[in-house]
Amino acid sequence: MTKETKILIVEDDYFFGQLIHFQLSAAGYLDSHIQQVKSIEELIEITEFFSPEIVLLDLNIDDSSGIDTYFKAKKICSYSAIVILTGNEDENLAHRLVKEGAQDYMLKGDANSKLLTKTIEYSRERFLQQNRVIASERKFRSVFEASPLPVITVVGNNLDIEMANDAFCNLYELEKSEIGRTSLLDFCQNTQKELLKEFTNDSFYKTLIHKTKNGKLIHAELIANKMLSEKDTFVILIIDKTDEVLFESKKYMLISNAQEGEKKIIARELHDGLAQNLVLLKLWFESFNIDKSQEKSISSYSDLLNNSIKEIKNISYSLLPPELDKGLIDGVKSLTERVRMLKSIHCEFVVSKEISESSFYGVDKFNIFRIMQEFINNSLKHAKADSIWINASIESGKWKILLKDDGVGFDKSAVEGSLGISNIASRMEIGKLRGGLLSELGKGTELHILPE
Repeated sequence: MTKETKILIVEDDYFFGQLIHFQLSAAGYLDSHIQQVKSIEELIEITEFFSPEIVLLDLNIDDSSGIDTYFKAKKICSYSAIVILTGNEDENLAHRLVKEGAQDYMLKGDANSKLLTKTIEYSRERFLQQNRVIASERKFRSVFEASPLPVITVVGNNLDIEMANDAFCNLYELEKSEIGRTSLLDFCQNTQKELLKEFTNDSFYKTLIHKTKNGKLIHAELIANKMLSEKDTFVILIIDKTDEVLFESKKYMLISNAQEGEKKIIARELHDGLAQNLVLLKLWFESFNIDKSQEKSISSYSDLLNNSIKEIKNISYSLLPPELDKGLIDGVKSLTERVRMLKSIHCEFVVSKEISESSFYGVDKFNIFRIMQEFINNSLKHAKADSIWINASIESGKWKILLKDDGVGFDKSAVEGSLGISNIASRMEIGKLRGGLLSELGKGTELHILPE
């Protein structure tokens, strides 16, 4: 069977070169596809009109010797597979050159038609496969670098960043030179464990808050896939959702403010309108001359009026707590006092000496109050708690509020999406607050509220 592989023999021993030529012809290679040169100079000349697929290279030729011969030939025949022809004394050097990119090596004393054919065809196929891989990697890198979206590859258990495009460096405020010393975990905001857990899957989708090198917070949407060829390597596309989240936050804030405004109007109408009318009705009712036979019914009507007045005032207070105008601490003290008046649950509020109303400067106090109110309502209605504890303190120079009950607790995954928990989570996000709910069945519930 005729073989059309183009072969160039680089050998200064003319007779050995002709022997190789004869064996290749005997193996079915076309004579016109086999050429021989004896120096680097001749190699440069012949490659102007002959493009070999395989170069059989002797390292010691007329104008070059040793390892330099290989690197010169590789530069000239960059699109050819190189097989080293070596004597026994050069075998170690041939091994080294295979690591440098030579496809194979062959001892001159072992050269025969069968071995030559096997070596040439295997080397040619390996070289073609390597070129395909190189072309694929170049294409990947080209797409990788040209992507307008941040893309990185991370490797190993520490999520070390191996590659990063310009879009990633711009978003995370990094220099390219810093990439080799950076891990994806360096940008996480208290979510390292949460992120590491995701990397046990072959692919995942996750949105996390990241902090750039200069401290800027961004909402990063991560779309990650494991590379098939690299067991511990992931390619991650990152979408900056910060503007979108801020837009949604502003929209929610506008809606929330509108709702709070409506609540204030309703509260004033209830307190100043309906409640006052009921009080006036009660006074008129008590001024009537009632027949003694109707005293029992009258007493029931009076109790109904009193309860209605009390309920309207409670609703009005919940909608617009007047004590909050004096500050968050006074508002919470008043709230806990009202809970204690129910006489069904113990409620305690402790404020550390280091904390004062000025500690909450620049904070949306009304939002925090609503969060605490939601927690207490849940404890009263659902937790079957005997006690609620509230503690305001200073931690690492910043205020911290902890609410805790001794109720039945709950499984967060089972009640995810419930209105009360959703309200707390939404208000925490809108108010740029850290913390959140912690609960276990039979172990009560905690709510941690901290500034970002």
